[in-house]
Amino acid sequence: MLRRVLIGVAVLLVAALVLLAQTSVRMGMISGPTGGGGVMVLAPNGAITFATIGAGISLVQSAGGGYVLQAQAVNRIVGAKPARQTDGTYLLQQTAVPASLRVYRNGVRQSAGDDYTFDAAARRITPVAGFPWSTDDLILADWSGGRPGLRAPARRRRLAGSTRMRN
Repeated sequence: MLRRVLIGVAVLLVAALVLLAQTSVRMGMISGPTGGGGVMVLAPNGAITFATIGAGISLVQSAGGGYVLQAQAVNRIVGAKPARQTDGTYLLQQTAVPASLRVYRNGVRQSAGDDYTFDAAARRITPVAGFPWSTDDLILADWSGGRPGLRAPARRRRLAGSTRMRN
């Protein structure tokens, strides 16, 4: 009997400690790591973790005192014709995210590294030396990046709800 009473008292003491030890955290008390663009987030499974804010995403304070992750508009260029240079390279009109670049030669997609190299800083596509591209080849490129609002001239557009193409 004494053992049950002691266990009951211990359970009540633990419950009281848990209730008294709870702390409320205000938004201003939470901070992420400094300098890395990181934020503390609550994952769907309930775990709290740190996340890094990538390019094109910004943390904006809302009017209610909280924060909102806001994505910037992605500028997608489709069917642009790079300018052929006298040295046989091709120059893009705008900056491109290297991983998003797709190059087509006469309608056939080219492989980065095997068929061409890309210098993002110079916006220059260079055909692989062993397989130069002819001046008669039609070179088109698709990519993400550049300044929003600027678009390359459209070559062909898909009609809404259709598989037909039009110029």
